Amino acid sequence: MDRNRKKNIVIFGSGAIGCHLAYCLSHKENNIYLISRNKNYEQIKKNGLIIEIKNNSKLIKKKKLLNGKDFFIYKSLAKIKTLEVDYLFVAVKLRDFTNKVSIKLAELINCNTAIIPPCTNIPTWWSSMLLSKKGIKLKKEKYLPINQTIGMTMWLSAALSKPGHVVIRHVQRGYPLKALNRKFVQKEKYLRDFISKRCKCPKVKNIFSEIFTKSINSLAFNLIAMKYKQKNSELKKNPDAINDIIAIMREGNDICSFFNLKLEQSIEERIRQTLKSSTHTMSMLSDFLKKRKSEMPFLWNSYEDLNKYTKIKMDKTEAVYKELF
Repeated sequence: MDRNRKKNIVIFGSGAIGCHLAYCLSHKENNIYLISRNKNYEQIKKNGLIIEIKNNSKLIKKKKLLNGKDFFIYKSLAKIKTLEVDYLFVAVKLRDFTNKVSIKLAELINCNTAIIPPCTNIPTWWSSMLLSKKGIKLKKEKYLPINQTIGMTMWLSAALSKPGHVVIRHVQRGYPLKALNRKFVQKEKYLRDFISKRCKCPKVKNIFSEIFTKSINSLAFNLIAMKYKQKNSELKKNPDAINDIIAIMREGNDICSFFNLKLEQSIEERIRQTLKSSTHTMSMLSDFLKKRKSEMPFLWNSYEDLNKYTKIKMDKTEAVYKELF
């Protein structure tokens, strides 16, 4: 990598995670381009991006990023279409990650651009690479090259408290990441070096296990949080909810067995880790209570596809999903 040139890092999406990544990567060696919209854009453009780092209720640190020098906020990708992009983070909700968006993002990509896509559902690259080993061929990814992907998961409780103001309530494992292609290992290391100065960013042994762990966690916790309409502190005291979460995760383990994937953490460890964030409300529960369009159908759809190809049923999960949608 050319160490003499500032790296151009595009973060598409200014929700809590996108904004926190902008803070983690902000440095004189990087230009951060945050793509935002609506009130969030207006507030950050005018007054800057405020990040509060907490340990549940205790404030640890408060920082502000101002638009102008190494940090830039734009309404659309059109403003940066001639930029030589080194890193492209896709930090939008699943419902907003459409083919139309992928086509626009693809216009920014060159052969050296590292792509960090969403990880809440089972990504296309994950399914296509593992199923191909079982002799099952899927359609190739049309727009975002798989071999330029850096898989990354997000293990922290974060929320937009108001436009332009992000609160990190609790950091669990932070941002574990790993490049799919050896040619991008240096880019992986570059990201880790910067992120780890401000947040956990552990190395990953098996990116497929890592992605699945995050996705099944999101599926189980968000579904059950919506079923009981309870935040973390309430779920922790609800034995029926815990049993439901365990049942969904066990169905996920059947998929792991099909692909010979070993998960580094047990179900009990993952439950304990997630519920340490006692003040957190699952993001899909928040949308559900506010009657916003949910990400859950997009998440569940990726499992339905897996179930079809692997012939593994997730009866408990499907039953809870159908109660809600």
